[in-house]
Parts: sequence; structure tokens; C-alpha cells
Amino acid sequence: MMRSMRLNHFKRRPMLYTWCFILFTALLYTPAMAKMRAAHVFQDNMVLQREMKVPVWGWADAGAKFSVAFYSQSKQATANDKGYWIVELDPMKANAAGQSLVIEAGAEKIERKNVVVGEVWVLSGQSNMARPLRNDGFDFPFFKEYSNDAEY
Repeated sequence: MMRSMRLNHFKRRPMLYTWCFILFTALLYTPAMAKMRAAHVFQDNMVLQREMKVPVWGWADAGAKFSVAFYSQSKQATANDKGYWIVELDPMKANAAGQSLVIEAGAEKIERKNVVVGEVWVLSGQSNMARPLRNDGFDFPFFKEYSNDAEY
């Protein structure tokens, strides 16, 4: 009896429940005011490439004005209509002393600590890179003769 009453109740108001579900789903997936954020690649203890312009980018509310400060440089920009922003830091000499990368927009502030300037190497390869080079199973003279005594 109770079950049929619940089903009857739902049958009488299907549009109300449908609209409530749609509204709830829309509110759930609609972000609130977009918080300023930097790309995930910008973290504490990172290395920026030396002697090249360094792009720093992220997202914020459209039209938000912000500044990026690092190593005696300060750059200003405005987020575009889609909220994307980017600045380019001037080329810098290598510096192993950790600095702070500070991004500010109004009252919001992102600070990445211990950022150094130096050589950035991006490596990739195949699954066979996990094999050690000093393996008697390899019959490649290059691997056996290779040494770290090379001068660069």
C-alpha cells in the first residue's frame, strides 16, 4: 500500500521532479566565481629554463588584472574573455638560490617557493628504458663501452 502511494505521488508530479533534478545538476556542475590559478606545472621546488623567455600562465575571471613577480622582475597582464592569462618573464642567468614566484590578482595570491633557474631536461622513452645498461644480456658494444668520463 505504502509503495503504491509513493509511486502515485511521483506520477502526479513528474515535471516538478524532472526540473528539480535538472536544476540541482546544473548547480552542482556550475563553478562558482572562478578562483585565480596557475598551471599545474608551476609548483614549489621547480626549475625554470635559463637564458630563455619563460612563459607563466593560468586562469582567472575574465578581465582580471594580475602580476607575476620573480627574481627582480615583475610583469602585469589581464585575463582574456575566456579567463586565460599568460606572461613571459625575461631571460635569466642560472641561479641555484631558491626564489619565490608570486602571482597576484587583487586579494588573491599564489606563491611558489624555492624556484631556481637552470637547465631543464625533458626525457621520455619506451618501457625498455627500465633495463639497466650494465647487463650481460645486452650484446651492444656501445652500452658496454659507454662511460661517464665524457667532457661536455
